[in-house]
Amino acid sequence: MTDKFDDENEDDEYEDEEQELEPPPLPRFRVARKEDIPIQRACILRCREVTVALFRTHDGHLFALEDRCPHQGGPLSEGIVHGHRVTCPLHNWVIDLPTGEAQAPDRGSVRTFAVEVVDDEVVITLPSEPLGIIAPQVAPTA
Repeated sequence: MTDKFDDENEDDEYEDEEQELEPPPLPRFRVARKEDIPIQRACILRCREVTVALFRTHDGHLFALEDRCPHQGGPLSEGIVHGHRVTCPLHNWVIDLPTGEAQAPDRGSVRTFAVEVVDDEVVITLPSEPLGIIAPQVAPTA
């Protein structure tokens, strides 16, 4: 007795497995009221996986990025905010707040997180629920 091998059905199963799966979306969290974040300053959000600096620029835009300079890990939340950039307090690397990219001649980047304001509440997409928020850092402004 010979078993029939069904090529067609076998190929269909592999096609399903080969489809690229998208990771599930990260959860969103309400973290503060917009007016609680001083202009040209940063709040710090501590999560299990990462520490996030939440910046508010002179024109009221909000940006969230990993609180770690790509150069030597300096705390960007303690840097000088100017325009839509922050200068690391350790070695003066300039990081673009919207993209997290170091500005030339330096190279590197930090992770950014989506931020929006809903009914005057700041909502951030993060890998996990913040364990706490640390008051805005007192940093010099340009």
